[in-house]
Amino acid sequence: GVTPKKAAKMVVPTEYEIEKYSSAVYLEEEQKILKIKPSDWTQYAFRMLNKDTNKFENFNFNGQRYWPPIYDSDAKRILTKTARQVAKSTWQGNKALTYCTLQLGFHVLYVAPSQMQQKEFMNTRINVPMKESEVLKKFEDHRLTNNTIMKEFITGSKINYRAAHYTAERCRGLSNVDCLLLDEIQSLLTSNIAIIEQTTFASNKKYKYFLYSGTPKSLENPIEEMWSEMSTQNEWAIPCHRHSYHSSSGRTN
Repeated sequence: GVTPKKAAKMVVPTEYEIEKYSSAVYLEEEQKILKIKPSDWTQYAFRMLNKDTNKFENFNFNGQRYWPPIYDSDAKRILTKTARQVAKSTWQGNKALTYCTLQLGFHVLYVAPSQMQQKEFMNTRINVPMKESEVLKKFEDHRLTNNTIMKEFITGSKINYRAAHYTAERCRGLSNVDCLLLDEIQSLLTSNIAIIEQTTFASNKKYKYFLYSGTPKSLENPIEEMWSEMSTQNEWAIPCHRHSYHSSSGRTN
């Protein structure tokens, strides 16, 4: 005769297996979101004024192609040591807004030497981009805090602003900072920088980003020390199209 088949045994997953599976699915979805490059999000969500047409257009890196690799770098610490007017503060502001709009509960701390620089960054690098972009406006709510020391987003993220030229006292008490922005770092005291960096002590280890920027004024300041002793010293060369070998003169510069 034919032996009847036994019914398949029902396997009930344990709570541990369910949690492990759920975590794997969540991680996969999270990674899909995080595949958006900061430079791509910047060009999609941010706007900039075209002075020729007097209209706002999508942000672009035309004439500044050295920025996308810096925007998208996965390095935990980035130091930009450059001349004036190369969009260093724009980079810091755009990165701060990118983190705060794409991440939940992300904490950014911006520190400059003076209150004037602090307010200038807040107005021109945070508030203005939010005002000019219909995409970024969606992450605002008038019921959330938005003043000279803190801005909150509907994602639960926030940006704190502080000035710390002679003392780091205004930065004490802040904690769980996921991304620290130090602007005009050449004018900050080295001893204060070490104190300010402690604001990241309790943050998630997968974050803890440090974005430093400034313009050297001498050979004896924090930016020179960081660049010469702790940096990979990567350099971005901008060709001179008038005098380079690409030009008809054949000369190099």
